[in-house]
Amino acid sequence: MRETPHSTRDAGKTMEPSVEHWDMLWEKTRILAPHDTVLAAIEKLDTSMILEVGAGSGRDLEELRRRGYDVVYADFSPVAVGAFSRRNPGVPTVIADCRCLPFRDESIDLVLSLGLLEHFERETRRTIIQEKLRVARRYTLIDVPQTLSPMMLVKKALMALGRWSYGEETQFTFSQLLRELRSAGDHCEVVGQYGRELVPLPRNVKNVFYSRLPAAIRSIFIKSHSFFARGLAGSFGIIVAKTRE
Repeated sequence: MRETPHSTRDAGKTMEPSVEHWDMLWEKTRILAPHDTVLAAIEKLDTSMILEVGAGSGRDLEELRRRGYDVVYADFSPVAVGAFSRRNPGVPTVIADCRCLPFRDESIDLVLSLGLLEHFERETRRTIIQEKLRVARRYTLIDVPQTLSPMMLVKKALMALGRWSYGEETQFTFSQLLRELRSAGDHCEVVGQYGRELVPLPRNVKNVFYSRLPAAIRSIFIKSHSFFARGLAGSFGIIVAKTRE
């Protein structure tokens, strides 16, 4: 899930995006390159089956599948689900509401979302996190926009002008997201973090540049993103492992 072009506010709260708005987006969105920093973080985990909620283009899932993982795609946009399913006929896909996921308890090793939570109000975010933790057997990954990033100044100006193509969004600090995670599920432990979008350029442009770097330098650059999770990164992710009482 990414764009709500006509999202509005009610009593100062971010309104939830509609199916129609996301369908409009995915009818015109081309497939983007995968997120190298996200993939690098996932590869450190002991996991084989991965579900992405609000998967949108599903580009990260396609790359994970190529690397040998079993993947499951979920989004509430029929257009997005249909486009992904046509490109990947062998991958399980489902039209799903992230507040009520149609999966059994602890049925998926890793449940992830990128660019999802920021489109919802706080209480709804709590419900979404609880659902992800319920379905996850081992890990949950949540990736959100970074409050402290210099990029947020531009982003907030565009949102105020109604020119930010993704609609109204909430930004998070590392500690804020961690508090929301822990309030939704007491029995979880942080096992990974990363920052991404350090360079304010379209991802496809950046990936062309990265691909031309020597492999060793590219690897170092990707690893360096973990040091910017609490500051410069435009977005960041936290990975938690479920623990027992």
